Amino acid sequence: MDELPIAPHAGPMGRAAGIMFITPDGETLLLRRGDGGDFPRTFGFPGGHLEEGEDDEQAARRETLEETGYAYEGPLTRLCSDPQFTTFVARDVEKFEVTICDESTGFAWCKPDQAPSPLHPGCERAFRIAAAETELDVARLIRDGDLPSPQVFRNSMLFALRITGTGHAYRSSAEEHVWRDPSIVLTPEFLERCNGLFVTARHPVKDTIDTETFSQSVIGAIMLPYIQGEDMMGIARIIDLHAGAAMGRVGAKWSTSPGVVFAKSSGNVKVSLNDDKPLLIEGNPVLIDHLAICDLGVWDKEGPPEGVQVDQPIEVNMAGETSGETKVDSTIPSLNDVMQAVKAIAEGQGKIHARMDAFEKDKPAEPLETAADKAKKDAEAKAEEEKKADKAKKDADEAMMADKAKKDAAEEAAKKDAFEKEEQAKKDAALAARCDADETAYADAQARADGVYAMFGKSAPRRMDGEKLMDYRRRLARPHQTHSAAYKDAKLDTVTDAAVFKAVEDAIYHDAAAASRTPGVYGAGQLIAMTSRDAAGRTITKFGGDVEAFLGDFKIPEQRVTEFHTPQARR
Repeated sequence: MDELPIAPHAGPMGRAAGIMFITPDGETLLLRRGDGGDFPRTFGFPGGHLEEGEDDEQAARRETLEETGYAYEGPLTRLCSDPQFTTFVARDVEKFEVTICDESTGFAWCKPDQAPSPLHPGCERAFRIAAAETELDVARLIRDGDLPSPQVFRNSMLFALRITGTGHAYRSSAEEHVWRDPSIVLTPEFLERCNGLFVTARHPVKDTIDTETFSQSVIGAIMLPYIQGEDMMGIARIIDLHAGAAMGRVGAKWSTSPGVVFAKSSGNVKVSLNDDKPLLIEGNPVLIDHLAICDLGVWDKEGPPEGVQVDQPIEVNMAGETSGETKVDSTIPSLNDVMQAVKAIAEGQGKIHARMDAFEKDKPAEPLETAADKAKKDAEAKAEEEKKADKAKKDADEAMMADKAKKDAAEEAAKKDAFEKEEQAKKDAALAARCDADETAYADAQARADGVYAMFGKSAPRRMDGEKLMDYRRRLARPHQTHSAAYKDAKLDTVTDAAVFKAVEDAIYHDAAAASRTPGVYGAGQLIAMTSRDAAGRTITKFGGDVEAFLGDFKIPEQRVTEFHTPQARR
């Protein structure tokens, strides 16, 4: 949004406010300014600058009365606001008589598309905002900068999100540089692919969303993708108001991270840079799976998180979920703002009292009060008291309902948090169980093979890091294929069915065990013990192999003459 200049006489707060009236027939009131103020001879809404102690709404009502002679006391809705001007809208207001003051030179009741020119800056924008009826209308206004992000609409919130950046970035998790080509991303085709893209609360546990993780992760979807500079952006409709409230709250800083899937056909290329870190030049992903809300994204390019666009913080009353409406207050003042306003009101009242005191000195004496006058005054006072009592009761009821709604929202949030923790615990337990089962399977395979390897005086090798179970079992069985007449030439890599491979494995180990008891298969220095039982049940142990492996320990080491020492004959 373009910031309008602040006029030199803009008042103590440098701000102004006005009202856009809309009749049941769709007409609005425009006043033509005179030559004295800012933007002379332009047509604009009734309004003017704030005075000491006033807020935007009070100034809009006062200025409207001064400029039109009409005291509007009906409801006002904040339509739009910028650093200088706030526009309120009053809908379904019957056309009223207008009495212009000396600041204006004319007025017109007209429909927005038939407005006279030149228009005051900001009127066309206000017309566009006031005409918005659907979620797509509001999304376009956010995209075009006419409305800030986020906006509450019916049962959802509309956010401007960065779907992905382009150019160079660095993935610290993979320790690699990455280049995302703008000519691939910033295209009409990529725009179409992003329409309806799911928005998730952080990345799902799996790389892509499936039936199981859909209800646990998805909080909304992209409804209007668009290109903004070097980024692919999108207006997201966030249905999960708990997530939306966290994304748009005061002080919130969130980013986004796209989940994409590449294949060989994508055309990714990886090269090495001077810093020994690889550079991945991405091609065209085969799937744009989801857009995750995260703390910091790759496309923040090591800067602050900027994936979620929050132009103005917004507080969401979650009690609105039950009634189908969402209550919002985007103008909650700080404590300093409140104290300044109180000070301004006090100073303003002192000035008013001073003026009234000076006026009282020259004012003639009041006429005597008659009994009828007193009775009328008493009746009016009683009616006013009853009105105040009714208002106090209504305020108390609303406060009680608001408190109940707040407690209900807290309980709902606590239930959701407990449910999410329970679901995560289940996932962790299932993952641990799968890991334990995998470790057991590897250990069983090694132990079984070790029994056969031991028959040949060897030990079964351990598995290698990252080696799959079937690959490990094939590697254990291959050295013993030579002992199996049926499978010595079999290509174990082609046996993929687990049940079939088990039968082949059993046959190989059986044949190897039988071969271990055949003396011809033993190598030099091997002595293998073979046990059996005779008819009397006694254990008979026989040894096969090289007998030298046993007797060598009992032999006297061989000796041979290396030198003769002959005494020399005496002379």
